[in-house]
Order: sequence, then C-alpha cells, then structure tokens
Amino acid sequence: MVIPRFIWRTANRTPQITPSPAPLIMKVADLTHWVLYALMFCMPILGVAFIQGFGKPVDFFGWILPTLFTMTPETAKDVKDVHEFLGNALLWLVILHVGAGLWHQRIIKDDTMSRMIGPIRNDDSSLL
Repeated sequence: MVIPRFIWRTANRTPQITPSPAPLIMKVADLTHWVLYALMFCMPILGVAFIQGFGKPVDFFGWILPTLFTMTPETAKDVKDVHEFLGNALLWLVILHVGAGLWHQRIIKDDTMSRMIGPIRNDDSSLL
C-alpha cells in the first residue's frame, strides 16, 4: 500500500493551504510526511528481516515468503531492537500528525482537512 501511495505523492503536487502557513511550518510538515513514508517503507522490511534472522518463516496472507535475510541471532536481535524503536517513533509521529490535523481544523481553521478529505457537506446526501 505504501508504494502506490508514494508513487502518487511524488507524481502529483499537493494543493496549497489557505491561508498559507509560515515557511518553517511547511518545511516541518514536508519533513514529517517524508519521514512517515520512510518509516512505513522500512518497518515491514525490518520486520521480515528479524523474523527470518531468527530462522522463522514469514507468513504473508497465507503465503510463506522465501528467505530473503540470513543473519546471526545477535544481529537479528539488533534488527528487532531497531524495528521496535522505529515502530515507537512511527506511533508518536502518527499521533503528532493527527494532532497537527486537528490543530489546523480547530485552532487555525484553515483548509488542511478539506484538502485531504474533500469538502464537508452538512446535508444527508453526502452519506449515500
């Protein structure tokens, strides 16, 4: 799921936020988005690596993945530790990301949320 989204994101420009935030805020937002993509890409690879490093098969929706990584148990533990650390970093980054979206919607009252989900309608026809 990350690869198609990444391709779409790099091929399409993001719409401007109205009113435009400060340049520093935009740089932090861009950096946050690229770090999110990097973590979403790396996490599954590291997960497969440490599981296979411990000599266990990886079941992917009923298919056993071929062994892609071989390593010592000590290295597998190190990869597992990195995987767990990055997983926690991803969790906190997602919380920050959601908080920033709510901040834009409720405090700043700009159009960030409508850029992501489309205009919010007040009529019941939008539920169909």
